[in-house]
Amino acid sequence: MGDEKVMSQADIDAMVAVAPEREAVPEEAAPTAATVEAAPTAKAKAAPTTSTSREVRQAPAAPAEDESVQSMVANLAQRVAKMEAAMGKLEELQKTVTDANAILRKQPQDFQAVVNELQEVGDQVQEISEKLRSTPVYDMLELFQCNVCDSHGLCAIRVKCTECGRENWWGWWPTE
Repeated sequence: MGDEKVMSQADIDAMVAVAPEREAVPEEAAPTAATVEAAPTAKAKAAPTTSTSREVRQAPAAPAEDESVQSMVANLAQRVAKMEAAMGKLEELQKTVTDANAILRKQPQDFQAVVNELQEVGDQVQEISEKLRSTPVYDMLELFQCNVCDSHGLCAIRVKCTECGRENWWGWWPTE
């Protein structure tokens, strides 16, 4: 111990400023006064090292950390299960929307088919009306007015069967 030299604060500060950057030591790993006193001096116990790289070894996880990790994994598994269920519901909704869209796309075609059918019916009604207007008694019910009694629409015409020649009256008579 006779070789040891007492250094001033200025010398220590100068050494620290020139020293290469060192890794920060966590507080729990920092030496305490008791461990410094109990530790042998660096010169007496230091063994020469041949490796320049530093090995970092992780200490095995404590039981509390294992439980914490297990609870995190269980929590994540529950969340994944909920997300999968939600995805299943979303897929069902997407199928429903797709089906509804297909129906809506088809409806204009169905609507157009109905419009076409109505147009055909309208054309047929138009044709029948034109044929009725060409008959001799068309509008007779609305237009006939008797010159003697002034009655409206009460009239009949003599109709003859062109097959057998039988004649009959056809028209509107007053209610009794």
